[in-house]
Amino acid sequence: MADVDIAEIEEVHDLYRIDPSEFVEARAALVKQLRGEGRKDEAKAVVKLRRPTAPSWALDQVAVDQPELIERAFAAGKALQIATAETLEGDASNLRSATDAERKASAEVIDAAATHLPDLTADHRERMMATLRAAISDDEVRRQLLVGLLATDHEPPAMGFAAASSDDAEPPAPVKKAPGSAKTKLAEPPAQDARPKRKVRRVGTPSSAKKAPVDEVDAKRRAREVERLQAEEAERKRAEDERAKERKRQQAVLDAAAKKARTRADRLEEKARQAEDAAVAARSEADEATAEALASAQAAAAGPRD
Repeated sequence: MADVDIAEIEEVHDLYRIDPSEFVEARAALVKQLRGEGRKDEAKAVVKLRRPTAPSWALDQVAVDQPELIERAFAAGKALQIATAETLEGDASNLRSATDAERKASAEVIDAAATHLPDLTADHRERMMATLRAAISDDEVRRQLLVGLLATDHEPPAMGFAAASSDDAEPPAPVKKAPGSAKTKLAEPPAQDARPKRKVRRVGTPSSAKKAPVDEVDAKRRAREVERLQAEEAERKRAEDERAKERKRQQAVLDAAAKKARTRADRLEEKARQAEDAAVAARSEADEATAEALASAQAAAAGPRD
């Protein structure tokens, strides 16, 4: 089967726009259609498509309807990776702002996704956040999301938060080769004056022997500092969110009370208007009755006509 780029099949994009509950049936119909049109390779590719999870499907809709939000989240994630790497190197000046920016950009994406997924849960939010971060470092995940064809949830990489690996330690100095082929030198017995050098290279200088453990300890210390700063940021953000929720709740109570008061005022005003209309009608009837009585009295005073 020839390689088929799913993104190039126009009908597939429509497939990922429908509700996931209808995906399997619609996929079967599309496969049948493609086979009927002689597009066998495309049909074989489509039959392998997975039904999207609810979080990935919601992200797909945002990528199609509001791609700028996805791009903004990617840019903020990259900036956070850079800030984290700088923190590991001893400069944490950008970590707080980068963390806030990444959280805000990701929250905007998830809030937009919530409009497509009314029953959005906390678990959905966590999975979408993880997938967004995975897309920052994984080219394939990012490509699928950008075209709105993401089907599965993904776990993010370290995002630069993990401690430096042992590969970050200073490598040992390279051993210089003597003139001639490596095979010839291995076959020859070492010269008398070269033995001390071989011994020094094998054992290592005191500074190089101590440097790797020191670097590893320092890297772990920096990583712990990053984790502490991130924990502080998370706690600060949680407290801010709680305060925001409380303000929102109080505002909702005030709005409800104001609405109730406005409704009552409108109802009383309508009753007053109705009462006023009734009073006007009563006065009009009274005036008519008075006029009629006056006319009757005048007629009585004049007596009967001859």
